[in-house]
Amino acid sequence: MKTTTHLLVLFLSFISFQINAQFTLGVKGGYIKAWQDYGDAALPDEAKIHVNGYQASGLFYFEFLKNVSIGIEPGYAQRGAACVPDFIVFNMDKRLLLNYIELPLMASINLPVFNDQFEIMGKAGFGASKIVKAYQETKTLGSDEPFERTEIDLDPTFGTNLNVWDNGFYGGLGLAYKLHDNRLFFEMNYYHGLKDVDTLNTSKNRSLHYGIGYLIRL
Repeated sequence: MKTTTHLLVLFLSFISFQINAQFTLGVKGGYIKAWQDYGDAALPDEAKIHVNGYQASGLFYFEFLKNVSIGIEPGYAQRGAACVPDFIVFNMDKRLLLNYIELPLMASINLPVFNDQFEIMGKAGFGASKIVKAYQETKTLGSDEPFERTEIDLDPTFGTNLNVWDNGFYGGLGLAYKLHDNRLFFEMNYYHGLKDVDTLNTSKNRSLHYGIGYLIRL
């Protein structure tokens, strides 16, 4: 009898938890400033190693505690790098433009501020991503000519050194404006990749994301 009572209490507690839980859906998009960590590779003075891109994601969150949520942010992100070290010896400048699909698992906390009209957003997580398109742009160092773009074949049988899979850590801060139960927000995120993009050289993805988004609470 006691076991049955305990199970009933647990079941009712679970049902109550589900009823009170909040689900949130949303979208976000913005600008990316991306580069790669080349380790100890020598680079020219004042070398520009960044490339610019954009990012778009869907947001799916489950609030299991007040102001604390877990969720996923599947999306598309453009990363890459400039002044790639393996081309410097040939008096050439090379840029890599890498289009990823990604799936980070995130934890988020929102803290109400300014008479509960705004929220400070903090998040952190870990995720995997895969290159779906890759481009190489090259030109002679010091030349005013535009970069020449070619698509990179990702099939390893054609000799590519690109590692199409990456994983890494995500972290970010943002500010949200409350619109009843919904949120309009601005955020800045950082991505810290763990794998080398070029399997023959130190080349770990790094990027800063600046974006806006909208969240709907169900």
